[in-house]
Amino acid sequence: MKQPIDERLQHLSKAELERLIYDYTISKMKVKKICEKYRIQNVRLSHFFYILPHKLADHPCRHCGSEMYTTYESRSGSRGGKTYCGNCEHIESDCSCRCEPCKANRQARLQLQYEEMRANNLKAREFSNDKRALIREMYAVKSMEPGLPYYLLSFEQALALLSFYYLSNQLEYENLNVFPPLNECSEFIRLAPSVGSVERMIDILTSAGLIAVNPESNLDAFVVENNQLTSSYYLYRVSWIPTLGNDGDEASEYIEDLQNLARNHPWPFRWYDEAGEMWQELSLGECSEILEYYANKFNLSAPLGEKTRMLFKELLHDFSVGQVQAIVYKAVRDAAAYKTQKKYLSSGHAGNLIALICRQYVQKIKANEWPVETYNRSNVCPRTAMSHVLHDIFLGHGEKEHGIIYQAITPAYFGGGLSDDVIDLGVEPVTIKDDSLEKESAVSKTLSIKEVAVRLNKPRSTIASWCKRGVFPNAKLVSGVMWQIPEPDLLDYEARLKPPGRPSRSNEIA
Repeated sequence: MKQPIDERLQHLSKAELERLIYDYTISKMKVKKICEKYRIQNVRLSHFFYILPHKLADHPCRHCGSEMYTTYESRSGSRGGKTYCGNCEHIESDCSCRCEPCKANRQARLQLQYEEMRANNLKAREFSNDKRALIREMYAVKSMEPGLPYYLLSFEQALALLSFYYLSNQLEYENLNVFPPLNECSEFIRLAPSVGSVERMIDILTSAGLIAVNPESNLDAFVVENNQLTSSYYLYRVSWIPTLGNDGDEASEYIEDLQNLARNHPWPFRWYDEAGEMWQELSLGECSEILEYYANKFNLSAPLGEKTRMLFKELLHDFSVGQVQAIVYKAVRDAAAYKTQKKYLSSGHAGNLIALICRQYVQKIKANEWPVETYNRSNVCPRTAMSHVLHDIFLGHGEKEHGIIYQAITPAYFGGGLSDDVIDLGVEPVTIKDDSLEKESAVSKTLSIKEVAVRLNKPRSTIASWCKRGVFPNAKLVSGVMWQIPEPDLLDYEARLKPPGRPSRSNEIA
């Protein structure tokens, strides 16, 4: 089939057409000069390639066997260059070709894809049904009766169980017979400060028969390998069933009795030692969480190893979690500033300096009795369900838990009340129990370093140094943080300062 020549090129001979194509394709002559040279009119320069005669392709049409032609490309290469059939109008390498054979092929391919998708969906549905049946069989709850009566639970078991219930109540989860997946809770409130604490709580509750994996959890919560269901599941994706009774009323009664036992005292005797341990573990988790947050904020690597854990244990004997947060923030800030000065220092090396700076800073605090502020909780590290249950229900600290120093839990912690002796660290008073101070206060009044410094008009650091040197023989260091100076020691010191032979006019000291 011979292709017709465009009417705007019909005045040219065959030899002139060949030279025109050579000038356009090989010589790359400008289109405007080509039009002037070959007397071509009424054509847009950008559409010039459309009027060029098409080249004969080296293969016939695969549908009808007719000759194929290829159009010339534009100078930019973005248009033209298509190979087509002059008979059936088939266009090669074009998914939108409108020739009848191509339409039929596309329809056949779509039908085949639809049938494959339908077969895959049917197979997936059958696999899901089989998987659900296997999950129900594997994770069937054998008994809804609690593994232990509430009064025989360990403190850790009671804390973990009430934390789960607190989490559900905070989410306003209507079905209290099922605990929601933890990944649905983490956006609002977390169960515990660290992943390790969460895993331990779940392991304790499942081992005691107090909760069980819900077999109706989402299918993607269970691990499948090679189309075979395994005994593994994703801890944060599965939902949980509390096995505390055959109906909701029995479970609610179990939890209510457990909460009453937690709020009222005395506790079961074994709980007291465990409560102190859990308070310490929670505080350590919160300190590590704070360290990781500030280290990430300053682009440092957080040193969350055993040495840092031991450092936090030491700090928590003398400072509250809020005060440790202040110390950690200043240490991370100083480490980041040092990294900026020493450009060769890596983030990992600068992060390793945080613990050292913390220790040096604490030594200065104790030596000079500097005030330590208690920072408010950061929004990125809010209280966890474990913190709410431990401090609100069990220990009764409430929102003040952030500023209370960890101490061992004994029956006297609740029954005897808290003493009036407080730590003066520039924050709200933190209550300290010290039997020796209570006995001594019945005999004589004790003064803080701040009060003695005001009376003697001396710096507090000087008074602290005198206490260490024995200037006040009966002065005592309370909890490793604060000096308590008996007033008779101060009176004796003031008496030694007066010139000899001049009796005092009054026995009272203004």
